[in-house]
Amino acid sequence: MIIHNKGKYTYNIGARIIPGANNLEGSDIDAYKSAVKLPLNAALVTDGIIVQEAEDITKMNVGKAGDLIGDTWDLQVLEQFQEKEEASKDPRSTVIKAIEKQVESIVNPPDDERLNNDGDENPPE
Repeated sequence: MIIHNKGKYTYNIGARIIPGANNLEGSDIDAYKSAVKLPLNAALVTDGIIVQEAEDITKMNVGKAGDLIGDTWDLQVLEQFQEKEEASKDPRSTVIKAIEKQVESIVNPPDDERLNNDGDENPPE
């Protein structure tokens, strides 16, 4: 089950829900379904901060899948998405390319977004 945390914070709603996509499996699904009924957690769902998207990435339309992928920073979740998409009976190249692009942006960020610490610079005081 894919849970999309559109907020900026990590929540514990039966399972750890980090910002971006969360791919819940096994007992985490049951724990989530139980915990989401509590008033504070239900408010996150009502406000659209926590959204249950689909059972897996292959059940989403290309546009929604692309938005979810672009908001996902967990490499393990992206790898799971790619495996499911490639294993589907009709893999979508646009979704696979979006996953590869997101992985590349995480693994090799642009130079202006990299931290420069070669060990010869003093940290700020």
